[in-house]
Amino acid sequence: MQLGCRHLARPVAVRGLCDLQSEAIRIDPNYAKAYLSRGIAYGKQDKVDEAIAGYTEAIRIDPDYAHAYYTRGDAYVEQDKFDEAIADYTEAIRIDPNDARTYYTRGVVYRAQGDKAKAEADFAKVKELGFGP
Repeated sequence: MQLGCRHLARPVAVRGLCDLQSEAIRIDPNYAKAYLSRGIAYGKQDKVDEAIAGYTEAIRIDPDYAHAYYTRGDAYVEQDKFDEAIADYTEAIRIDPNDARTYYTRGVVYRAQGDKAKAEADFAKVKELGFGP
């Protein structure tokens, strides 16, 4: 049940998605993708704490869910919790070492923290994976 939450623009549609995902969770409380999707919908409503709770539950259910770590890392960035974000991006990379997007995003956070060496290493990895200029 992948519903493409990222493309929802209307608040009513996002709230409806939260309800839909809550129903999916009621039916199958071990459906990690429903928690992730509901977390994304909460994030679109600026409910970052609720979003993080959803991502965390998805990770609890499926500890190898790289996208849940990545998305939770993004939420931590919104809260200026950069160390937590880096930890989640690092875990996502451990699970899926070929996801250039995660290296890039972690590199941006490293750069924002002033760690130029780590940022450059991540950006180099993005290029090695065939992305970037």
